[in-house]
Amino acid sequence: MIQIHVLLLCGGGINQEVLEHVVPLTQRLMEKQRARLGLEKLYVHDAGLFSLEGNPNPQGDHDFIVARAIEMFDDLGVELGGCFRMMKNNHLFDLEARQNKGHAGCYYLPDYGMPYIFSSFNGTMNDIEVFVHEMGHAFQYYSSRHQQLLDYQVPTWDSCEIHSMSLEFLTYPFMEKFFGDKGAKQYRQIHLEKSLLFLPYGVAIDHFQHLVYANPKATPAERHAMWKEMEKLYQVGIGVT
Repeated sequence: MIQIHVLLLCGGGINQEVLEHVVPLTQRLMEKQRARLGLEKLYVHDAGLFSLEGNPNPQGDHDFIVARAIEMFDDLGVELGGCFRMMKNNHLFDLEARQNKGHAGCYYLPDYGMPYIFSSFNGTMNDIEVFVHEMGHAFQYYSSRHQQLLDYQVPTWDSCEIHSMSLEFLTYPFMEKFFGDKGAKQYRQIHLEKSLLFLPYGVAIDHFQHLVYANPKATPAERHAMWKEMEKLYQVGIGVT
């Protein structure tokens, strides 16, 4: 994950490393995905489906996931397991879906020195991916709670994402708890592919931001054209229209 962030943070124009090494790899991944789905062309709205049989789903509901998460985080270490149990015992989760409920996130409550996770379980693999991701943020907040400077308690997003995205990978050996043997293997493969596919997209956004700030008087149509160029450069292999 450190390599991923190095690639994303070395912006300022065309990212040659991503163009040379990652874009060709993601092209091959998307071609395999297109073939598995039996499509003539892979479009943006197809990107989230990796198999005709569907992506793996957790084998239980909210309570099942929380119970398996206790086991997983205990196995990962006393500090992480203790943080998770503390959050559960103090009702610092809001995970079940409700009508009109917003998107997921982890928030730091500086007056209490505690993290709070907000999500909306919907019975898909994203329940696990998002929950683990937000728990990475939560553990960082919890571990930094005694720092005097707020910027040390809550660092920049670039820094925060190291903790959350890294925990997604560190939990790979425990996915059988949530998905069973077959589903866990599928989850790891899909998650890894999605992580690789994100690299060109993330770099495209970074490059686009540089173009926007370098051209503050650009019209909406001109900014739209800038983004279309980013898609042609970094999102090779996927149709957007």
